[in-house]
Amino acid sequence: PGFARIIITKIYPINKNVCVIPFHTKNCEDIFIISKWWYNKSGELIRYLGKQIKYGNIYYIPVFITIVIFSFGFMLVPYPIKLDTYFGEPIHPNENESSDEFGERVRIKLQELIDKVESIPNKAHSIP
Repeated sequence: PGFARIIITKIYPINKNVCVIPFHTKNCEDIFIISKWWYNKSGELIRYLGKQIKYGNIYYIPVFITIVIFSFGFMLVPYPIKLDTYFGEPIHPNENESSDEFGERVRIKLQELIDKVESIPNKAHSIP
């Protein structure tokens, strides 16, 4: 991993107190909700309308713009979801540790943090 190589080769020889702090934010996938059906159908419709506009049917332009806005514009407005960020213990590189070993150790600690956080029950989503 690139981050481990930079830490081991560039930063660690200068500053021995360097560390990696793993973190995980829960409920990120609930911020932007789009159904798979709408995603597939709007993609097909956008491709069809794009071809029609390409062939000179300029009357499809307002419909095309409307579908694009509904497909991607409104869906990019995030929903008010409570996000919880959890930080793990700092991970310091060991002496004579290669970047691959350090990267693997960070990956394992991050996966342990994710497993621990995902086992915690969700809190009720509420808008303040």
